[in-house]
Amino acid sequence: MDFVADNWDDRLQGKGAAGHWRSCIALAILLVQIPFGRIAAASPPPSASSLRNNRFNHITVEQGLTDQRVQAILQDRAGFMWFGTNNGLNRWDGYQIVAYRAEPNNPFSLSGNVISDLLEDRNGGLWVATRSGLNLFDPRTERFTRYLHDSTDPKSLGDNTVFTVHQDHDGALWVGTLGGLNRFDPRSRTFERFQHDANVPASLANDQVRAVLSDADGRLWVGTGLGLDLLDAEQRSFAHYRHDPSDPGSLADDGVLALAQDRGGVIWVGTRLGGAHKWRVRKAQEVLRYGFNSKDEARQWIADGMPQPA
Repeated sequence: MDFVADNWDDRLQGKGAAGHWRSCIALAILLVQIPFGRIAAASPPPSASSLRNNRFNHITVEQGLTDQRVQAILQDRAGFMWFGTNNGLNRWDGYQIVAYRAEPNNPFSLSGNVISDLLEDRNGGLWVATRSGLNLFDPRTERFTRYLHDSTDPKSLGDNTVFTVHQDHDGALWVGTLGGLNRFDPRSRTFERFQHDANVPASLANDQVRAVLSDADGRLWVGTGLGLDLLDAEQRSFAHYRHDPSDPGSLADDGVLALAQDRGGVIWVGTRLGGAHKWRVRKAQEVLRYGFNSKDEARQWIADGMPQPA
């Protein structure tokens, strides 16, 4: 199924499997006739200018998509494309859409239709974050296992509004919700909650967790509604990085929405109102902020030195 995304035009135009395999055979014959060295030399990455004339193919409600608002996209190991929408989960096999929605009388269906995030774990399980709980899809049975908040169970999910789900380098599953950060234990099927406590300064800064990142050094970064937090795994405590008006090297805004690390080890932080931030954590050299002023002119702030926890 790994050819799903590579044969886009033919699938949308309705060409059959026979035509696909004839193309594959023709391609195989062509490859046999070309020396390997020429193949490598003839495959440079396309330039930006060469992509300008490319056209987008559309998958919409006319092709069976359950909603025009697509908030999460994932390709699984079998090659299927998954689209999380505001009205259910959609699986695209290159030919047609299979839709999955919440069904009131079916406990093995999705717990909710507004989907925030998708993750395929190391075992091939598909995790679906919704605004009505967390779900694990088993592709063999086509059933969902629901994980929901239970006010009487402190080991349940912290809140049913789930923003993000992330698997770290050790295989642990971290879930960001409106009720804090959750670590899932696959053996006991329970959650360890990390939540804000006004009486504990080193607790989570804010319970609205929209982004989680495990970096190349195994550290866990948490994007909250009140800044960026770094977890001390041994102490189960957090260092806080927040906006400081007197420090141009601090976050420009505390609403952290996205986190990523590039191949050079740089951590990128996307915020609600302060633009993007570039943090060279390993070298501790500089923090760069990228944003826009009121005149929509691009601007960049540069500050020397590594920011200190708040």
